[in-house]
Amino acid sequence: MIEVQPAQVTPGLRALFHEDVPAGLRCFAVLAGDNAGRIWTDDLQNPTWGIVQEAAFGTLYLEGMFPDGLLTAFINQRREHGDVLYGFRDRDDPLKSHFPEPGYRGRVYEGIRTESDRGFLDYRAQIPPDCTLRPIDRDLFRRIEDYTFYSEMFGSPERALERGFGYCLMRGADLLCEAFAGTSFRDVIEIGVNTRESERNKGYAKMTCAAVIQEAERRGYQTYWNCAFQNIPSVSVASQLGWKPMRKYSLLGWF
Repeated sequence: MIEVQPAQVTPGLRALFHEDVPAGLRCFAVLAGDNAGRIWTDDLQNPTWGIVQEAAFGTLYLEGMFPDGLLTAFINQRREHGDVLYGFRDRDDPLKSHFPEPGYRGRVYEGIRTESDRGFLDYRAQIPPDCTLRPIDRDLFRRIEDYTFYSEMFGSPERALERGFGYCLMRGADLLCEAFAGTSFRDVIEIGVNTRESERNKGYAKMTCAAVIQEAERRGYQTYWNCAFQNIPSVSVASQLGWKPMRKYSLLGWF
């Protein structure tokens, strides 16, 4: 097994990976060196298999023909260092027989929002008069709840702000909700949102995400949403902001 740096990724290795896999933009962001993660293969010039693991969630992307026992040993080794996830569309994914027994089985929604639906702007217009939307700068970035998450996703806080952008909904100096557009591949960028627990169920997530969607589209991006099937508030926000229909996929986890 050879570990590969993004600058060493050959056309042959990159060609193993398919864009239509669940949350595929995260895989290609690692391959490009835009997001933190790790890459392995059996042969750099003539690969028969490849593995990508992105750092933020621990998701694996697996392509090619794997020797018996390799994936079980690999997943068991990686779970010693943090969470390991694997998403797939086909319930009969043949790689499942190569895995150790997962500790988690779930379903996930994902979708790319089209630019044709402009209804999201209505939510931006609903911002309360005592609140303001502020772009996330260096000082605000240090205050957001997902500071560590995005810093790990990109490898550093500085890289996160170079690669991503977002908004905070503020009441005076109080931060009520944050939305950040981070991982991107080609013209698609992923949005995440976090509302302070005491401020939930007030529509703040939709208001803040609307500002990020508008900025993303201004920069030429379509926006991507990903959330667990059981996360009803997140599913609802996505649906109301125009992410529909959403696709489902299965998720295995080792913790």
